[in-house]
Amino acid sequence: MAKATKSVDTPKRSGNAFQFGVATKTIIYAGTIVALNASGYIVPASDTAGLKVVGIAKADVDNSTGENGAVNVDVECGVFRLNNSATKPLSQTDWNSKAFIEDDNTVAKASTNSVCAGVVVGVDDIGVWVDTKRIPTA
Repeated sequence: MAKATKSVDTPKRSGNAFQFGVATKTIIYAGTIVALNASGYIVPASDTAGLKVVGIAKADVDNSTGENGAVNVDVECGVFRLNNSATKPLSQTDWNSKAFIEDDNTVAKASTNSVCAGVVVGVDDIGVWVDTKRIPTA
C-alpha cells in the first residue's frame, strides 16, 4: 500500500452490528448476551475464564448439530437493560463501573472469572443498563 494521491472510498460500518460464527453444539437465544470462546466462536455468555463478551444476539440460532461456524449470528452492541444479580446486585453507585457476567442475561457486581459485560450506565427497579460498546479489557 502507498500514501493516497486522490480521494478514497473507504468502506465503513456503524460499529453497532457484527456477525460471528456460532460454536458447535450451541444454541443462541435472541436478546441474550453472547461471547467469543477461545476458538473465536460465539457461545452464550457465562462466568467462564477466557470468554470475551461482544454484545447481544439479534436472533435465535441453532448450531446444535453443526460444526464451528456452520451458522452465523448477528450481534448488536449498544446500551441494553439486563437482569441484575440477586446475590451480587449492582446499584446506582456503580455507575461507570464494570458489570460482570453471571449468565447469558444477568450481570453482577463481581464474578469468579471477571468476564466483563460492559459499563454500567444506569440501574432501575427492572435491571441494569449496560453499555456493551464499552467493554474494558483490564
